[in-house]
Amino acid sequence: MVTSLRKALAGFILLPGKPPVNAPETPYVPEETISKACAVRGLSDKDKSLALYLLEGRDESDVLRNLREVLVEGTAPLKKGRNTEGLNLCVFRGVFGCGGYSVDLRSVRCVNGVIEIECDFEEPGEGIRTTAGFTQPASIVRLKGLPQGKYQAKLFVRSLQRSSAGVKELKPRAELTQTTFTVLD
Repeated sequence: MVTSLRKALAGFILLPGKPPVNAPETPYVPEETISKACAVRGLSDKDKSLALYLLEGRDESDVLRNLREVLVEGTAPLKKGRNTEGLNLCVFRGVFGCGGYSVDLRSVRCVNGVIEIECDFEEPGEGIRTTAGFTQPASIVRLKGLPQGKYQAKLFVRSLQRSSAGVKELKPRAELTQTTFTVLD
């Protein structure tokens, strides 16, 4: 069918028209995402588990410093923020006693004020060597240029396990957490 459409439209220039009045807004796609297994200084409390935070920061080091303030010092995460301060959503997976755990962002999209973040959480399985020491996997989604308004962020996760036999899915995609926030002018 695609081939017949291409043949039928050969030689035509397709120009985008105005969307219908009831069409959903154009999806917002963030400019940059960062995934890493970070070490948050002073954090070894395994009770700190999965969370989705709105944090300020113009660069990665600012965001990680603010993440530390929330996790270690007990500062409340943002519920309102301004684009001029640099807004970011941070997926924090928790604290683990060894390496091999990760957060891999698969997609981020925003339609009608709902930001859907899809991630793969990977953990080590049989036959995988890991480092000894605390690790705190996290991913940062920069919200640069997000229009003013109220938003709901939802985190959807698929759990995977890497072993010497390969990668297998432990749990299918499911919504694990969500948060709401407001972007001010």
